[in-house]
Parts: sequence; C-alpha cells; structure tokens
Amino acid sequence: MKFPVQKLFASRTLAACVAVAASVISAAAIAQSAQTTEQPTRASIRKANHRLEHNVRTALLRAKIDNADIRVVARGGKVTLDGTVSDQSMVQPAGEIAGKVPGVTSVQNLLTMREAGH
Repeated sequence: MKFPVQKLFASRTLAACVAVAASVISAAAIAQSAQTTEQPTRASIRKANHRLEHNVRTALLRAKIDNADIRVVARGGKVTLDGTVSDQSMVQPAGEIAGKVPGVTSVQNLLTMREAGH
C-alpha cells in the first residue's frame, strides 16, 4: 500500500507537535514543582516545627526526664525549653539531649527546678 508523501509528512509533523507540547507541559510542571519546594508554605513550616517539638519531647522521655512541665517550642531549628523539672540535675542534660535531636540547630534552655511542695 502506498501512502502519499503529504499524508506521511502531515502525520510526522503532528507527532512532532504533540511531542513538543508534551515536553513544554512537563517542563512547566517541573518548574512549578521546583518553585513549591523552594518556598515552603506556612502550613508546612508549622508542621515541621511541631514534628521537631515532638522529636525533642520523645528524646527527653527516652532519657527519663519528666517533661510534663516542660514547654518545647521550635522555630526552624531553634528550640526553646521552658518550664520546670523536679531536680536541678536534670536542667543541663535536658538542654544537651534536645541539642542532639536531628534538625535542632540551637537550644535556649530556660528550665528551672520546681520548688518543693509544688
């Protein structure tokens, strides 16, 4: 069966146009996904902060430091420990343990010893 040259050329041209359009669309999708990864949303930042706070609390619990009266606040990699512990000997280790958690860049340790009877 013989195909006229014009029909063969037209089908190749159409296929080339479809391929170019697909590559343009995929390039645009890649560029858009690259933009979204560069600029995190407020929700993703908040979620990352909560995850880091949870990881610090878990590390404190594993080290047998009662963190019921410890407030852990994470902003980026900066973590603040605020509140009270039952024994003065727990203040410094709590800060050191928090500093070893992956993702923590600095620790502000504001912990104090709980007063007797409280």
